[in-house]
Amino acid sequence: MQVHPCSTKILKNQNTPWRRNLLTLVVLSFAATMISQAQSYNVLARFDNGTGGSPIDIVQGTDGNYYGVGITGGNNAGGSIFKVTPTGNASRLYAFCATAPCQDGKGPNGLVLASDGNFYGTVSRGGSRDSGGVFRLTTGGTVSMFHSFCTGVGPCTGGMHPLGELIQGSDGALYGTTSQGGDHNGGVIFRITLAGEFTVLYSFCSQPNCADGASPNAGLVEATNGSFYGTTLSGGANGPGTIFRLNPAGKLSTLYSFCAQPSCADGAYPRASLMQGSDGNLYGTTSSGGMTGGACGDGCGTIFAVAPVGGSFVVVHAFANTEGAQPQKLIQATDGTFYGTARSGGPSNLGTLFKFGWTRSVTVLLNFCSSGVCKSSANPAGLIQSTNGLFYGTTTGPGNGVVFTYGFPPFITMSPASGPVGTIVKIYGTDLSSATEVTFNGGAQATFTVVAPGEIDASVPPGAQYGPVKVTTSAGVLVSNRVFRITP
Repeated sequence: MQVHPCSTKILKNQNTPWRRNLLTLVVLSFAATMISQAQSYNVLARFDNGTGGSPIDIVQGTDGNYYGVGITGGNNAGGSIFKVTPTGNASRLYAFCATAPCQDGKGPNGLVLASDGNFYGTVSRGGSRDSGGVFRLTTGGTVSMFHSFCTGVGPCTGGMHPLGELIQGSDGALYGTTSQGGDHNGGVIFRITLAGEFTVLYSFCSQPNCADGASPNAGLVEATNGSFYGTTLSGGANGPGTIFRLNPAGKLSTLYSFCAQPSCADGAYPRASLMQGSDGNLYGTTSSGGMTGGACGDGCGTIFAVAPVGGSFVVVHAFANTEGAQPQKLIQATDGTFYGTARSGGPSNLGTLFKFGWTRSVTVLLNFCSSGVCKSSANPAGLIQSTNGLFYGTTTGPGNGVVFTYGFPPFITMSPASGPVGTIVKIYGTDLSSATEVTFNGGAQATFTVVAPGEIDASVPPGAQYGPVKVTTSAGVLVSNRVFRITP
């Protein structure tokens, strides 16, 4: 891969000292190289008709188990919600579309664990007028349609057919997108509180020729500046999608329109959610574009970075089919390196697991189905890093798909990641029952309560400073995978 000549320019536009970040990240990349020698791939659970099929998403629960959705199986092929234990015992919690016409929903897109302890997600179909909705999975295991899109008669100005996952904002509400509906049938950005109050924040295609974008197919990310960012699959100045920002005042601005470069060398048709890296930039992928020709024709897709303010854009990597095609959502691991999966491409054209560091080079860690008998399954989808250090991912085939793991040391995460002294912070991890101390950066000790083996509730103490949070347990000291920001 050739490094893009502007690949570091975007970092210089940030408020953080670029040279210090680069030195830190080079060290992290070196550490990642050492750790990677001990990493290994393992199929944790194989799915069958009893647990559902084609898992596309997985999240960690406070009970130490992993939860996700499958897009096939269930009743009337409506999809399912599943649970997988750390030892690999998979079970189905709910099958959508119990009876036609699927008033409980059909086609789940993902789960988010909210601060009330419940899981929330979207379904693309079913509900009122078969337009999809938002569902809730309670701690007791009950699933209900939390909100139905397109109720009543007339145009679906509230949106319809969501295709992306939800996120919980810093204000406690849930945020998401729909691919259609709205004032101009270009999809919407919406907000829904945990009490069920629904608001449309923006309707796409509000500008001539949908210059503001249309048909968002992915969820949102809330950046540290309080704005929400996302992508649209189509629209923009050139047609194949945009990157947008919705600021806290509710104003939408287009940061970038794809296919601005000849032959769409900058990528086209983004389908995955963005993520914010530790350098402050936003990173994402496109499903096509990049290097044209070869096995992918119009390009196998790209990784890109964009500045959250100003929209400076850089192509980080353009995929060759041997590295993967149709890259999915990225994550940044505790070693500072980015990881992701490609749904197709590789030697068997059935997907890859890859990483890339701050040198912008991509390394393929695993070629799915390379053995010819598909023992490692194929067509990967979701990928997360659990607090036990392992990566957990899903594949949609062959057959019903699998949940797999790929290794790292344990850590903790938290929600929210900012707030004033006295804020109750939920700290998530693995085997936290033996916790004896919780400290915020600066050495400030917090009062805390062990709520569950995977959750501690801690109060931000006086003297806490910007930086990581640490939990001392009988097994050692666990450090948060991101910093906590003190606010007035």
